[in-house]
Amino acid sequence: MAVRYNRRWEEMDKSSTTLEALFKTYALYNRSEGRCASTIAWYEGKLRTFQQWLEEQGQRADLGGFARPNVREFVLYLQEKEEKHEHNPFVPTKRERLSSHTVRGYVRALKAFSSWLHDEGYADENVLKGYKGPKAKQVEHQWLREDEIERLLGLFNRRTTIGSRDYAIAVTLLDTGLRCGELCGLTLEGANLDLGDLKVLGKGNKERTVPVGVRAVRALRRYRDHFRPEVETTRFLLSIDGRPLTVNAVKQMVKKAGQLAGIPRVHPHLLRHTFAIHYLMAGGDAFSLQKILGHTSLEVTRMYVNMVDGQVKEKHRLYSPMDNLALKGERVGRKAARPGARLWVVRRGRPVPSGANPCPR
Repeated sequence: MAVRYNRRWEEMDKSSTTLEALFKTYALYNRSEGRCASTIAWYEGKLRTFQQWLEEQGQRADLGGFARPNVREFVLYLQEKEEKHEHNPFVPTKRERLSSHTVRGYVRALKAFSSWLHDEGYADENVLKGYKGPKAKQVEHQWLREDEIERLLGLFNRRTTIGSRDYAIAVTLLDTGLRCGELCGLTLEGANLDLGDLKVLGKGNKERTVPVGVRAVRALRRYRDHFRPEVETTRFLLSIDGRPLTVNAVKQMVKKAGQLAGIPRVHPHLLRHTFAIHYLMAGGDAFSLQKILGHTSLEVTRMYVNMVDGQVKEKHRLYSPMDNLALKGERVGRKAARPGARLWVVRRGRPVPSGANPCPR
């Protein structure tokens, strides 16, 4: 007869627990922490890709198979893989390698799962603690110039239902820096157009109020009062048949509009970058920008500040007060350098300010 005793959690062998069961428990944990459905799906998709790779390699698809050597091999597989968007129902598969940022996303998901396993007592140690993975390529973010914004907004026929709605979407994204999902989730009650603010639900189910300018308010009010279908739903933005507008529909609309405007690089997140850059260039500060964009850390917002620094330097070269002022007693003032010109030039081994007279009379 087998002897049974009161076993402790720490004494149990959990190495044979399947990753399938652990992923479900992890998803429940994320839900209890208030993470949004898209975030939970993002983690689950990355983790299940790792599980599928283990099974294809003949490895254990359980807790025992979740080890650092296997993770390293999986990351190497991702780096050498030459199929992109293979499981995306909206984007055709491409014969090219995954970007370094995509690979880093898998590493982030696996590291978060590893930390959870350790915190919940499934593992005695965090097997991925200190694992950094491959470095992501530093990509310089782009934004739209004023003439490109004018071309993009000029495409929409504001006298039609679709045109009025799409114009309101584009001008609001450019004026508020909202994420695509935040704008799609906007409700009639949350759009306080009399006060000029929008109450949206951001990442982590965090609600925030975002100010909106007069031009965007006018566009939103015109769509709501004259073109929005009269149906029983609280969503502000609707399809032409009265259904809530989806994130994918907005992405496709913005992309198509960019192509028609001759700006093929346009996508909703580029409009968010454009808002941030123009906001800072117009005199806005990083702290208010952080609150508007819904960033939890100023580190992310600082990226935009660094992008603006180069623009400010060029403007200072052109409009420096002291360089353009003819002071009494000074032989000559230095003319502003043209954009892109060197600040100093060398004449006979001696540095001279660009635009100044190198030979005083």
